Amino acid sequence: MGSNISPLIVPFQKPSKLPKGEVVVIDGHNAVVQAMTKSVAGWQMGAWRDRHGKPVAHLYGILNRATGILQVGAWPLFVFDGKPADEKGKKDFDRIQAYITTQTNLTKAQRGGDIEYASWLRERPAYFWPKVFAEVKQLLGFLGCPYLQATSEGEAQAAFLCMIDAASAVISQDFDTMLFGAPLLLRRIQGPKAAYVEVRLSTILRHLHLTREQLVDVAILAGTDFHPGIAGLGSKLALKLVQQYGWIEDIPPEIKASYDFSGLPLAQIDVIRSLFLAPDIRVDVPAPVWRFPARESLVHLCCREHHLNEDRILRAAERWVKALKQMPKVVQSRLFS
Repeated sequence: MGSNISPLIVPFQKPSKLPKGEVVVIDGHNAVVQAMTKSVAGWQMGAWRDRHGKPVAHLYGILNRATGILQVGAWPLFVFDGKPADEKGKKDFDRIQAYITTQTNLTKAQRGGDIEYASWLRERPAYFWPKVFAEVKQLLGFLGCPYLQATSEGEAQAAFLCMIDAASAVISQDFDTMLFGAPLLLRRIQGPKAAYVEVRLSTILRHLHLTREQLVDVAILAGTDFHPGIAGLGSKLALKLVQQYGWIEDIPPEIKASYDFSGLPLAQIDVIRSLFLAPDIRVDVPAPVWRFPARESLVHLCCREHHLNEDRILRAAERWVKALKQMPKVVQSRLFS
């Protein structure tokens, strides 16, 4: 979901392009969700299935995303979520339970010969989402595109790489990346051709007259992945309160009395702040390496296991090879030098 601060940020977006010769970090979870929810010619890609009913939109979507970024001259590095923070993990508990239940029921249906029920279960997101992410990582490995497994929030890891100048920008649709400290966020615009808008953290803070720490407080009031926010307090009112009083705990009691702050004790405020301002990230980041594709493995995954068009997959691999040969030999990143 991300944070509910988009009304405050969107007005400061402006058209942008991918930085040539620089590393761009792609929010892997966000990219996969985009691939599965994108509509093409009136069809939602998430509905695309192979002959066995397995989803394939993630394979086409991420393959095209990675090759497209390299073709315009930027180095793509995907980052995937690790273990969610406890505050976010509470929200994920029901999803985990749903996955376990679905897997159990599917096994029973297969053993009992209930083909119709088994087929229906395979359509459930609780069944295919974990497999989707595992296959995306396989796909990237076979293509030759590096990816990084974060210890916790992928957006936090991506922001860290930009903050230490190891990458130039984060590509994501969610504004959480800015709360984690990413100086430059690139958001993809849906359309027949890939286009981007940029949001600079420094611009947002300057125009809103906030520090990054105060922007986090605004997000906490409006709602984040770690807390639903205060009912009745939208992002604009949250901004006004933080601008006027500085911090959540300094908002006068008479104003808090008009809203339900009972679900946001001071101790929890500090916990949520730390999740954004001092997140769990990897500092021992291995140097990414962009390689030529392992064509046979790529074809096996996409065409033998999922029956995708082999010519289409091989053409994508050739585009990757051609683009890779045209890229500069040295990645312009101080961390990875």
